[in-house]
Amino acid sequence: MITHGSAQQRASGSVVEEVDSLPVVRPDFPVPDDPGMVFYLQRSTNSNTVVYAARFLDDGKLDPRQPIVAYWRRFNTTGERLALKMIEDSFAFGVRARATDDPDVFSLYVVSYPERRATLRLVEPGRAELLLPVDGRQMRMRYAYVDVDESGLMPSVREVVVTGHDTQTGRALVERIQIE
Repeated sequence: MITHGSAQQRASGSVVEEVDSLPVVRPDFPVPDDPGMVFYLQRSTNSNTVVYAARFLDDGKLDPRQPIVAYWRRFNTTGERLALKMIEDSFAFGVRARATDDPDVFSLYVVSYPERRATLRLVEPGRAELLLPVDGRQMRMRYAYVDVDESGLMPSVREVVVTGHDTQTGRALVERIQIE
């Protein structure tokens, strides 16, 4: 189930392809470079970007109370960092993390797609990565692009493009998730 605003949609399938380099869906949009960033999400509607950043304790370990945080980079204005609104955090872009048996690894999901789990893993003190299973592989996530259709009464998602690198081969991967 994909939730966008009050509309509920479903992922109807996906296609994963290996490519020579990560595509840039919107080269006209700024790319965030925030401390701790493990992933970012852009939408077709404007250049505002949701940043997903790992949170660390003073010793460089992931913060067990809140190992990851999601927030806006308002690139369509001044680029300031703003918290997600409550409805955005609860139904669209928020992220939920759960501890595992390993204190350096957390299972997580974005609230609009709870059945799709990812893993936040400490790589070294002060550096983490976000891993997503795709087509029998493990992808180190880089970014997602959400194609939004605003032609109707309520906006709806047409497609989500997730990009990253295969953790075994280092090859660039692109997953295109069709939404209905």
